[in-house]
Amino acid sequence: MKNDRDGRLVCEGQSVILLETPAGLLNGLLLSDQEAIREAVGQTVAFVGFDAHDNAELEFTDANSHLHTIWVSCSLLRVVH
Repeated sequence: MKNDRDGRLVCEGQSVILLETPAGLLNGLLLSDQEAIREAVGQTVAFVGFDAHDNAELEFTDANSHLHTIWVSCSLLRVVH
């Protein structure tokens, strides 16, 4: 298990807020994907679990109802109570 930016434990199935876009994440992505990720910053998204590198797997739906999955460090998250 990992902690969010505030030191709270991040557990599967929780909702979290993506606090910022990780450096380099948007490089090489389609413009529509870049926009969707930027729009997710500051929003509540679903925390799915961890990958093999202890990155948090997040899922969210954009304004066009397309599902997106990204992997970020837990230090970029805040657990929603």
